[in-house]
Amino acid sequence: LKLAAFPVIVSSGKLIHNESPVRLQLEKDRAWVSAAEFISWAIKLDLITRIDDRVVEFAIETLVGGGGQAIGLNVSTGAMCNPSYLDKLTAQLKLHADIAQHLWLEVTEDGVFNQLDEFKHFCKTLKPLGCKIGVKHVGAQILRLGELHDLGLDYIKIDASLVRGVDSNTGNQAFLKGLCLIAHSIGLMTIAEGVYNDREIVILPTLGIDGMTGSAIKPIP
Repeated sequence: LKLAAFPVIVSSGKLIHNESPVRLQLEKDRAWVSAAEFISWAIKLDLITRIDDRVVEFAIETLVGGGGQAIGLNVSTGAMCNPSYLDKLTAQLKLHADIAQHLWLEVTEDGVFNQLDEFKHFCKTLKPLGCKIGVKHVGAQILRLGELHDLGLDYIKIDASLVRGVDSNTGNQAFLKGLCLIAHSIGLMTIAEGVYNDREIVILPTLGIDGMTGSAIKPIP
């Protein structure tokens, strides 16, 4: 296993963190496989929590080694609900308290609202240790965002379907403005996913977006 790195930046170009999806190499010296290609098999084979455990270990090893840049990790719903995973993660963050603030953990919107009690427990356990927690692919269940107001969340990542072509889509512009107002009112940073071109980069901050990630995003050196 290894972690990829895709920058998440504020509008000035400053890096917020590197989004770090996992990659898997099935045979030595062969191609690295993206998570989309193997996660469903990992779930069927009951290996997903082992993968999540190792991913966190990689991230913490990188941060302890002085990587200097914050890391954003996707936490699967299965791992979030697994007491063993949470115990191991808690132990590692307590052991490396100095780097906890540089670890950003995110769960999909579906995972959060399908397992809301487990997500609340996840937040209440990990937030006091200093790491950042967020929700990714936000959009379909935006009306439920208020249910998360007391969890101390740090950010949301807004689904790419609402971001793509937003420079020419006045409906999505209005939707994103409203979404950012709601998010900011409960103290959440808003990050746009799937930013594709310079026109989107220019308009998103005017709608209230705090950060961006996607194929068009390159951090300022």
